[in-house]
Amino acid sequence: MIKTGTMPGSPSSERKGGTAGSILILEKDPALRQAFSRHLTRWGEHPLLADSAEDALSLIRGEPEVFLAFLNLASISTPGLDLMEAIQDANPEVSVILTTDYVDPSTALPFIERGAFDYVKKPFLFEEIEILIRRVREHQELRSQATTLQILQETKKVERQNLIDFMIGLANLIDAKSPYTREHSDRVARTTKVFTRFLGLPRKDYEDISFGAKLHDIGKVGIPDSILNSTGKLSKEERQIMNDHPQAGARILKPILVMKDIIPMVLYHHENWDGTGYPERLREEEIPFGARIVKITDYYDAITSHRPYRSPLSLEEASQVLRSERGRILDPRLTDAFLDMLHQGGLENPNVSGVLPAVR
Repeated sequence: MIKTGTMPGSPSSERKGGTAGSILILEKDPALRQAFSRHLTRWGEHPLLADSAEDALSLIRGEPEVFLAFLNLASISTPGLDLMEAIQDANPEVSVILTTDYVDPSTALPFIERGAFDYVKKPFLFEEIEILIRRVREHQELRSQATTLQILQETKKVERQNLIDFMIGLANLIDAKSPYTREHSDRVARTTKVFTRFLGLPRKDYEDISFGAKLHDIGKVGIPDSILNSTGKLSKEERQIMNDHPQAGARILKPILVMKDIIPMVLYHHENWDGTGYPERLREEEIPFGARIVKITDYYDAITSHRPYRSPLSLEEASQVLRSERGRILDPRLTDAFLDMLHQGGLENPNVSGVLPAVR
């Protein structure tokens, strides 16, 4: 077994930034193993090194403070899924990241489906590793806070605003995961608030729908960055993981009683008017009213924001696209009202008002 906590000349008891916990590295290549150790120690982390599945499991069982494991599956003879599940059984708090020698990402997807945090393809930059470690810490902290909030809610010791503030923080974290969707949820929420006020909805309704717009992508918190930030075409398996985010978001919100009216916007914002959407292929008025609104505002932000594969559309170009999608993926009457708002300058002047379509 290879086990190390520090490199020569490094302090063993103090880590930069006061970080807690150890990081396990399972890697057969001694040069890469030592490179991991050098970088982790420099960042103030505590590395544990293993070159076999047996050693990795022994370290996990003997070090209760391990919070993250990097596993190179090419380093072991044990079936990889068996090893990952054994690690999770020994310590359910450990996040697993795969370091894979394979170009085809589908080799890692069964592990993602079983709970692996992410995967990184060799050769990689250690800057990528540092970012992944930060993401793991953020994710684990949010998971801990969510558990605490649920307990407090059950004991009636938490106020509604505490839960709302936490959920907003989670939505902001999701935006920060991707350089292509930074501030996306804020923009969608702002546009939704302007639109729902334009429609003359009661304050309770426009506040709920706007908050649902802020949280609409909350289920993406569990999607690996490698999938979320992909600039190429996703594989069938990757697309399925991405398309699961509405259900994942609903699962996050379901235990929180004050989120009951928000869940429909999160769960159904990818349903299409013609029944071709997901997750339940609802159609027309089967789709909750708030979700139909968020569908439009989310779609509008997507086509008017920069993406790695295209430039943002102008107001006129976006209007043409919205017209082409009315009655197909978008509620036609709500789309007409949204177009009216745009051409009255509603996003620049939120005081304009329109007529609520006779659909709920």
